Amino acid sequence: MTSSEYVPVARDGVGRRRPAPRFPPMLRPRRRVDIVAAALVGKFMKLHRSVGCGIYDRAGFGALAIAAAVASAVTWPGLAGAEGAMAVGIARGGIAKGYATGFAVNQPTVKAARSNAVEQCRRTKSSNADAKSGCEVVVTFRNKCVASAVDPQSGTPGAGWGIGGSQQSADSQALARCRVKAGAERAEFCEVTDRDCDGDAK
Repeated sequence: MTSSEYVPVARDGVGRRRPAPRFPPMLRPRRRVDIVAAALVGKFMKLHRSVGCGIYDRAGFGALAIAAAVASAVTWPGLAGAEGAMAVGIARGGIAKGYATGFAVNQPTVKAARSNAVEQCRRTKSSNADAKSGCEVVVTFRNKCVASAVDPQSGTPGAGWGIGGSQQSADSQALARCRVKAGAERAEFCEVTDRDCDGDAK
């Protein structure tokens, strides 16, 4: 019988939905941060035993293990969660008239990632005010890499961005888009000008 089937109740004859099964705490799937915390506690326990600490030192050991587990969740982006975003700005006359990009990685929230990506786009030194004024988020991501590629010659339309599970993948996408925009005569001049990875990606 599945959790969606009704179970008859003899008292009033009204069927009630069987509640979703609950797992005891020990049987619940463990999150990655829990696994890391347990590993850290195990390492500290071995150290604790090797130096022959007495029972009066156990309170200090417990506090140290908890602090290490918390620190691991805070300092390891892949475990604590990371958010990224990319923003692009194109001048009103098209890419040849101005192009700007900006991205943010390892941000605490999607909102922060979006805001910082737009801010970085508006600070693009190689672009102009027209392009910067049009900066807006084109993609948000987690545990991925991003890249931006352009034709370095001023007044040309070659530009593109990419996102992928690895930096190589993101670079390839950015170059491919740039070459399409640049056209046959300028495609070979496209080059990746900026790149970064979020979370565990590399």
